[in-house]
Amino acid sequence: MEYERQYEQYRLAVEEYLNGLFTGSAAYGRLYEAMRYSVLAGGKRIRPVLTLEFARLGGADWRTALPYACALELVHNYSLIHDDLPCMDDDDLRRGKPTNHKVYGETLAILAGDALQPEAFRLIAQAPGLSAESRIAAAEVLAKAAGADGMVGGQVLDTLHHPSAQDELTEVHHLKTGAMIAGACMLGVGAAGGSEAARKAAEDYGYQLGLAFQIRDDMLDVIGNADEFGKPIGSDKDEGKVTYVDRLGLDDCGKLIHELTEQAVSAVSDLDQDGFLTALAESLERILVEHFGPRIEVVARRIAAVENMAEIGITVAGFDLRNQAALLVERPAFEDHRVERFVVGGRVDVHVGKRRGDQLRSGETLIEEFAPAQFIDEVFGNHLARAV
Repeated sequence: MEYERQYEQYRLAVEEYLNGLFTGSAAYGRLYEAMRYSVLAGGKRIRPVLTLEFARLGGADWRTALPYACALELVHNYSLIHDDLPCMDDDDLRRGKPTNHKVYGETLAILAGDALQPEAFRLIAQAPGLSAESRIAAAEVLAKAAGADGMVGGQVLDTLHHPSAQDELTEVHHLKTGAMIAGACMLGVGAAGGSEAARKAAEDYGYQLGLAFQIRDDMLDVIGNADEFGKPIGSDKDEGKVTYVDRLGLDDCGKLIHELTEQAVSAVSDLDQDGFLTALAESLERILVEHFGPRIEVVARRIAAVENMAEIGITVAGFDLRNQAALLVERPAFEDHRVERFVVGGRVDVHVGKRRGDQLRSGETLIEEFAPAQFIDEVFGNHLARAV
């Protein structure tokens, strides 16, 4: 696909640029090593990719925007180093590797994060081929996105104010996640000398995408696995944090991601000439479907094997997986009684009429009959086995 080819081109350019940073020799060389450890630890590089794409859409050579894109990525990585510290989230794993302080100790981890932040502004100040006005504006965008009225403000609310209501969670993620993603988009518009209308569209897109991104992470913290997603699963619950999953449930979280994705796509409808931004936004939903699909198919096949079951239609986390499962029982005995929902969340339910004449009873739980707890444990993990 063109989207995937373009995304990979952006990602590789970002990796090459970042790999050229902090390579000097000095008495404090271990600081460089600690900085590079986190900066080069991988990841999808969504934020710098957005900067480059908005620059391209504005008519610029996207390569000129690499200093802006990578400046924001340095700030993002400083925040991850500090987030993982014992005084913050106290995480041992990030992107499938030990967190910075587990490798270099807390003191050097803090200093590595401290160093990444000013180095980001050095990249902007020295960006070749961009006007002084553009660089000043870019520094202001990044400072606002990352500072007291952006990411750090969101971190304060998240760690010290214990948000629990949905509007409180939205404010936290608007600042903590949305501000940086919106900032990445606006940096691209600035690199291209774009209009105020383009800047506003980029900001709206970034904030909607940022909230969808955070809700997806909340969901994956419940149903993901550490090997696949490169970080501890269930850490929010362990820390006593309230998330969107707690407030809405997995099913409605999936629906909200869909709504936010549509709003993000609508915001850039006049700019998104090649559909790249649409494809990127929709990839958040696709990741969830791809994650659930194979597991649901296994469960669906097991349920379908039960005698006298009718056509199976499955909805998980707001996504209709009928196409992924696409299963019909060979002998659909009861056309008027179908499996209505298979919901992954606080409980696992299969709603079905077992014999002709039965009425569907919303909430009827038959999963133990069709798939015992040890099978659910095998397919979905211990947290679901305990919930059944």
